Amino acid sequence: MTRPTDRLIPAARAAGDRLYVVSGCSGSGKSTLIAALAQHGEAVAVEPGRAIVKAQLATGEDGLPWANPQRFIDLCAAHAIADFDRRVRGKRRKFFDRSFIDVASAVERSGLVMPGRLRRALISKRYAPLVFISAPWEALFAPDAQRRHGFGEALAEYEALVPTYQRHGYAIVFIPPLPVMERVAFVLATVTAHEAAAV
Repeated sequence: MTRPTDRLIPAARAAGDRLYVVSGCSGSGKSTLIAALAQHGEAVAVEPGRAIVKAQLATGEDGLPWANPQRFIDLCAAHAIADFDRRVRGKRRKFFDRSFIDVASAVERSGLVMPGRLRRALISKRYAPLVFISAPWEALFAPDAQRRHGFGEALAEYEALVPTYQRHGYAIVFIPPLPVMERVAFVLATVTAHEAAAV
């Protein structure tokens, strides 16, 4: 199994250095992990896409990935950047269920227009240099009201996502496929080791 100290990179003391992203394949247990981190007392931010789909369905608007993909991308970018800006001011570490890098990956894969605010954020805003990635886990995958795509589409999104994070200078830490509390322990041990190395 991957050790928490593997793949650590030197920490830059930047504004977003304690903003950790948990990303990866759709339906692979990311949101469950984020919820467990919250129960453990960690500060978290929910996934922008799912929040937007829920809100758009509730209001009857069309900013949905299957109805108006460009509008959905614009809303996701605005939501993710606002989450970053709101949380970067504090000193407490936070865990994000996806980030605006995920939105950029979706834009690149789909050929949609990159929102100007997203283009600027990719240059000027940085999360912590370690990004936790949840690999495809077909046994966990299940469509629902906010996730209408199948596992094949989730896998294609994932295969584009990891290289996007790497191109933007983030170090990837793959989360082992373990019971949720063991995944929480892995993430927290990795973060602790990373922060200790940065002192």
